[in-house]
Amino acid sequence: MELNLRPLEKSDFTTLYRWLNAPHLKPFYMRDGISLETVLNKFSPRAGGGGDVNCVIATEDDQPFGYMQWYFNRTFPDYGAATIRRMAGVSIDYFIGDVNFLGRQLGSKMLDALVLQTCPNLVAQDRVFHIAHDDDNLSAIRCSTRAGFVADEAYVEKGRQSMLYVRCES
Repeated sequence: MELNLRPLEKSDFTTLYRWLNAPHLKPFYMRDGISLETVLNKFSPRAGGGGDVNCVIATEDDQPFGYMQWYFNRTFPDYGAATIRRMAGVSIDYFIGDVNFLGRQLGSKMLDALVLQTCPNLVAQDRVFHIAHDDDNLSAIRCSTRAGFVADEAYVEKGRQSMLYVRCES
């Protein structure tokens, strides 16, 4: 089985829409549903590597199963400076969208692949990767820690207790 990462393409939008409305993502990633029109409007500028948010589809043997996005913290100061208090480095959001791929430790593998693929293209100060997790999202916390992220600092986001996990690369 081969895991690959590729840029989000417009042909992924209906899959992304289905994933974002999946029940297993409601508690921590997409609490409110999202319309197909909103997906098209939000992700069209990002498809093919455009925009300030780098969107990636994870595949196993060419079958899409997961989504990741990463961005420079300094690009979004309301989040980077105000919420997690980190301007250097990048932040990552991710999920396994296809329920048939849950429980196989693919989340940690795709995170590790993203870090290793992205790191050589970053200046030293940006080789710090951040992931924020709600304290109740135990499966995502296990996934991130398996990928080498360590708990760094607690904070509150939108009224929920969260922890910032960090992985530094040289």
